[in-house]
Amino acid sequence: MVNFDFVCASLAFLAMLTTTFLLLKIISWWNHKEPVLVDLSPKACWLNTKQQVDEKAKEAVEKIIVDAEKNGMCLVVSSGYRTEEEQAEIKEKYGELAEEPGKSEHHTGLTVDLIGCPMVNGKRDDSAERLELEKPFEELPEYEWLKKNAKSYGFKQSYASEPWHWKLVKRKEFYDPISPISEESKPAPTNNPSQTYSGKVSYYTNDYCVKYNPACKTASGEVFDDSKLTLACGKEIKLGSLVKITYGDKSVIAKCNDKGNFENKYHRIADLAKVTFESLASLEKGVIEVEIEVLE
Repeated sequence: MVNFDFVCASLAFLAMLTTTFLLLKIISWWNHKEPVLVDLSPKACWLNTKQQVDEKAKEAVEKIIVDAEKNGMCLVVSSGYRTEEEQAEIKEKYGELAEEPGKSEHHTGLTVDLIGCPMVNGKRDDSAERLELEKPFEELPEYEWLKKNAKSYGFKQSYASEPWHWKLVKRKEFYDPISPISEESKPAPTNNPSQTYSGKVSYYTNDYCVKYNPACKTASGEVFDDSKLTLACGKEIKLGSLVKITYGDKSVIAKCNDKGNFENKYHRIADLAKVTFESLASLEKGVIEVEIEVLE
């Protein structure tokens, strides 16, 4: 004999599951809908480039750039919206340093990479040379200005390790700050000859350096060269230290001539210059687990 109460309850439960599934699909579609793209003005873009953002971000991005100039600083967008195909090319070129296609915040059209630009008397001048651009972006007055003022335009720095990366966010997201740690507030590291660190490392190249720091100036003041045995170290190792890097049965001695904030989503302990990495493994590996020993 058919238990109609059981049948009705089962049908009601299935209907509820179906409705929930459809609602989740609708919510997922809503959160991942394609941005409505518009072009930024030529003044807002890096030399000879064309950048696009979602229409919701255009006015705010351009106002940041205009207001920065009013304060004697020069900012331009070096990267805006990216397709998954463009992100795949970046991922192939830079490996672990780049986000996976489909996961980059640049796909939203609400994220831009901002860098400093040449200027004369506080105004942009693409024909000028600006010696200050030899410094990393985080050492420029433009970055300090952004840290203090970006919130007024609705923008927030997404990652402490990427001072150039800014995203238009909802108001509530400002109450979960990343709070980048300033170098001045960190205690000066002291080397211990027996100090060793184990963890992941990747590599970077001249091309990557030029993209985000056109002058390729390292924290030591040296110009970065991916054909020299160097690396960017974490806060534990002093600038100028010689270290021994070991991967399996291979070792190389390199100089720490740059610094990086590796307390981020990639969980690396250092970035090696290309030739340093190649001394240990094929570049195709992208990321390897090593031991770093401070020598002096």
